[in-house]
Amino acid sequence: MFVYQLVYIIPSTFKQDEIQGIQAEIKTILEQNGAEITHERIIGNKRLGYVITQHTNGFYVALEYSAPPASLPSTVQALGLFQKILRYQIVKVKAKTEEARSAEIQKHERIKQFFRDRRNARKTALSSRGQAPRQKSAVRMQEPLARAQKPEASDLEKSAPPVRLSEQDLDKKLDEILEQDIAI
Repeated sequence: MFVYQLVYIIPSTFKQDEIQGIQAEIKTILEQNGAEITHERIIGNKRLGYVITQHTNGFYVALEYSAPPASLPSTVQALGLFQKILRYQIVKVKAKTEEARSAEIQKHERIKQFFRDRRNARKTALSSRGQAPRQKSAVRMQEPLARAQKPEASDLEKSAPPVRLSEQDLDKKLDEILEQDIAI
């Protein structure tokens, strides 16, 4: 028996009780294929890296289970046909003890705390200098685009002034265009 890790994404449109039902269905699929679930980690609702079937958020769940290698193709087929999940991935991993798993979670939490502290320190340093914190990246990206889209004065001088047409002239012009044979 090998140890596998299954990570799957449930669309965030499901309610909490529906999500628990989907988790139970996936556990049933694994158990029907001879798997023993050793650990379940609910990662939670996260923003997706890209849009998947018009979903931008998903509920992530990671399962660690042991199963015979012969059961993997049937598990992959069953998960592929299961339409209540957006994506899944099965990876063969080394077996972990509870101590190693908890140490990994603590390490991950320390890293997250480090970056939170770093961000807060930057905000306080900027506010003490009287500077505003950085703008969101989407706003910063629009400024260069707006500058790039403005035509230069030399381009405006080269172009001819727009011609004003009366309604009658405009109607005549449209009639001429519509009467011409359109060659496709």
